[in-house]
Amino acid sequence: MTVAFSHKLLPPADCTDIFGCVQQSEEPSGDIIEIKKPKRCRNCKCLMFPLEDGKREDCPLCHPQATFANKTFKFDVKSRERNLIVFVFDITVPLSALNVLLYDLYNNTTDKDTISLILVSDRIVFITIVNGLVVFETYTHSSEITTTISHSFDRETLKNVVIPSISSAFALIPAKLLNVYDYYDIFKCACKISNETPFKLFLFSNRHCDTINADDAKYISEMVKENDSIIHIGCINEFKRFTAATRSVFGKVFSVTTLPKSGYLSKLGDKHVNKFRIFAPGAFEFTKVTNSSGNLRMSPNLSKLKLNGFTGGSVRFSFDAGRTDFKILRLLEEVRTTSGTFLTLHTFNVAESVEKFRESIQNEVYNTLILKGFASDVLRSVWNGDKFDQILPNLLLPVKDLLKGTSLHNIGANEQIDILRLYYVLCSYGNTDIKARIVKMENSEALIVPPSVFILDEDGKSDKYEEILSKFDWPFELKFIQNKSAFQFVAEKFGLNIADI
Repeated sequence: MTVAFSHKLLPPADCTDIFGCVQQSEEPSGDIIEIKKPKRCRNCKCLMFPLEDGKREDCPLCHPQATFANKTFKFDVKSRERNLIVFVFDITVPLSALNVLLYDLYNNTTDKDTISLILVSDRIVFITIVNGLVVFETYTHSSEITTTISHSFDRETLKNVVIPSISSAFALIPAKLLNVYDYYDIFKCACKISNETPFKLFLFSNRHCDTINADDAKYISEMVKENDSIIHIGCINEFKRFTAATRSVFGKVFSVTTLPKSGYLSKLGDKHVNKFRIFAPGAFEFTKVTNSSGNLRMSPNLSKLKLNGFTGGSVRFSFDAGRTDFKILRLLEEVRTTSGTFLTLHTFNVAESVEKFRESIQNEVYNTLILKGFASDVLRSVWNGDKFDQILPNLLLPVKDLLKGTSLHNIGANEQIDILRLYYVLCSYGNTDIKARIVKMENSEALIVPPSVFILDEDGKSDKYEEILSKFDWPFELKFIQNKSAFQFVAEKFGLNIADI
């Protein structure tokens, strides 16, 4: 399974408590059995599910009392792979950091992939290969680019030709480089050169993003989504504008104030932008879904949620116990990735009372469900053009106690950083761990404030942080603090005292 539920039981009649599920992983793991694609139930159109005897299948919605197999099944219908990689770097990115990123790109591609490399200065510069040599093709705007020109090459060309010559690109730095750039035009470039081929875009920027209104940001994000593509952005600021660009394609946005030695791109795959469906009896209704896109279908026998993108998302349900005579009910989860389509069955009994229902709570899942709903409400309002400081107080009231001692402990102090942290809550898998904590390192300490890590580096030699970063599937911001009093000051902002460690 890829989702976990907030309670072990279903709510009884007249219970208004929140009930739902949270996505834990991009695809199931463990005991998975391959099968042929199941048939659909003639009555409710739900997919059939294998029975325990391994020979037959039945409808889990119409016949929930049947003895179904307690396993995850997989059949060979896959999502479309994204084999075009568009790698964009700003000319202000240091050469040493760029080399690390390009080798990381090489290590995270396959022979099936093609790569387009774009440099951003005051113009758009495509790094292309002509007769084995690196050539720079320059454009002032995406409207000048034609799809008849090939801008891509393979991974071996990246390693053997492009990386050894990449330093020559820095000769293109103009005498007066503006501190602001219209990166949204880069996203239009990617859609144009892809020629409707799904792509993965990685953007690394040290400059500010030019102003864009809410409608235009949404339009460009939807344009990338229609191309079945994904955008990941590493930047130093402008998290509001950049997350508005990724809102419909579910890419990651992260800070690159300091780059670690390697490993960024391994955390930026595309399998997680999967197709996700839940088949439920007609007694269920879907009331709130976060970080997803799709539609729902309601009928007397079937409630079906069909999502064409679902990344670290959550789903809230309402359940009308009076609409069913069954004491046991099943929900079928279907997840489609580039590996195949996975089926998992979730089984519930209806609670005898509100008290029994509340006793069945899974606290970590429930708290994450609430936090994701809060993050979604705040970010949707901000992306639609509302003022952050005006909408925050009312939305904050119901969750204030949940935020104590977390990375959102002092939310409201810095809008851009708050938006980045909220976006992390919205998109990250599993039970959201945003607890601020100090961990011991060799001869030092690290303050983890997801998605950031502050390293106490008094002698300028702390380099044992890779193990900490490797535990997270999100690229964490890395900051070094040179003295203990400053480190203590940062820790106190999140309710921590290093003397207690």
